Amino acid sequence: MPRADVKVLDTWYISGMAGTGSNDIVVEDVFVPDHRTGPFSLALAGAAPGQLIHSNPMYHLPFVPFAMAEVTPVVVGAMRGLADAFVERTRPRQGTLSHEKASGRQAAQIRLGRALAAAEAAETLWAAHLDRLTAQGPDLSDPRDRAEMKLKASYITDLCRTAVNDIVRGIGADGYRTASPLQRFHRDLSVLSVHAFLDIDTASETMGRFTLDLPVTDRLL
Repeated sequence: MPRADVKVLDTWYISGMAGTGSNDIVVEDVFVPDHRTGPFSLALAGAAPGQLIHSNPMYHLPFVPFAMAEVTPVVVGAMRGLADAFVERTRPRQGTLSHEKASGRQAAQIRLGRALAAAEAAETLWAAHLDRLTAQGPDLSDPRDRAEMKLKASYITDLCRTAVNDIVRGIGADGYRTASPLQRFHRDLSVLSVHAFLDIDTASETMGRFTLDLPVTDRLL
């Protein structure tokens, strides 16, 4: 519909992912002709008319694997960014009361090692995920295949969220200053991990139901 027929509400006030500007919209008394509509089910299968007019197979990807390929690198990049920022914070940090260098504390060393391992694991899992997506391409007509791709993306996100929650327990109050990248990565990953596309509980349940030959109700496949 024409942009003039849509009212954008300034509602996106949220602790994480604030930069997406995902405001609500209102449409009132607007007629939408058939030629401006399309069933979402075709987009889910990668067969929407707007997709099929392109020769590049990238545009023929089903919606969910394509969306996962867009958002998962953001998750993985945030995990790496937070791990790097944690290194930079730990090196010079010194206790206000104890005057002890954080880099000399075993707890900080252990937490830092786990952060680096989590960042590496997330990057490795994402690379494998992308390799499969590239190899299989648009041939993801089976909803079970799409459910598996969604689960893997959700699992990567959950891994990053768990790692981030572990890291921020050791950043100190100063790490939550608005100028600190640590708190921003923490907030962004916390919000991303509960998005409908990346919710680990929903993705796990769906794959479990497929495996047990039970009816699947997830509409985002």
